[in-house]
Amino acid sequence: MKRFALLLGFFALSLSLSGCPTKKPGSCTKDSDCKKGEKCVKGKCQQCATDKDCGPGKQCVNGVCRKKPGYCDTNKDCPDGKVCRDHMCQACAKDAECPSGKCVKGRCAEAMAGSCKEDDDCKDEEVCKDGRCVPAPKPYTGPALCALKNVHFVFNKAVVRPDDQKHLEANAKCIQSVKKRKVHLNGHCDSRGTEEYNLALSNQRAQAVKRYLESLGVSGSRLHIVPKGELEATGTNDTGWFNDRKVEFVWY
Repeated sequence: MKRFALLLGFFALSLSLSGCPTKKPGSCTKDSDCKKGEKCVKGKCQQCATDKDCGPGKQCVNGVCRKKPGYCDTNKDCPDGKVCRDHMCQACAKDAECPSGKCVKGRCAEAMAGSCKEDDDCKDEEVCKDGRCVPAPKPYTGPALCALKNVHFVFNKAVVRPDDQKHLEANAKCIQSVKKRKVHLNGHCDSRGTEEYNLALSNQRAQAVKRYLESLGVSGSRLHIVPKGELEATGTNDTGWFNDRKVEFVWY
């Protein structure tokens, strides 16, 4: 009888053990089931659950801490003349953010010094020639060339108006008919808004015109962007403000 009881107990123990599921490596029900520093996320031990688990400059991506794109501690961490603001590499907005004291089209001038790929890499008063930024030539004053018509913009917008598309089509034909001459696209704003905002908006307007002309077959290498912001604004009413909001074409 005693022997039977022992066999029955052993059988019950074996049955009990065989019915317990084996815990998979890395599985968990709470953080304490994981290694130190790991988090239990949906039953799996992972390096992180949220960005807060990763520390400065990193983010949680699929349970793994990875470096945040564009994260920085100083301007030296940022490429292409950008500045470090709120620990993120961003375009400069004012001269004071740059070591040289000069912010040009969202980039610190010192990052652009010496080399370039196109005119837009240089300062407003410079052009790109043979890979170097050099002083821009004076506006063309020779024999009369075909006329280029300015285009205007809606308040606070940088989109080419349907009414001006025909003017740009005529300008494209004019530019293509004149060889070896560049055209400056001078972007303008009315006097409303901050200086920094208007400078950026005038650049966007000139860029929009450049893209439209390129879509019509004009080579971008012949078009030089010059954002002037509110520098030449004179309007004091709706009519005057409309005349201020423009991209001006100048032969060089």
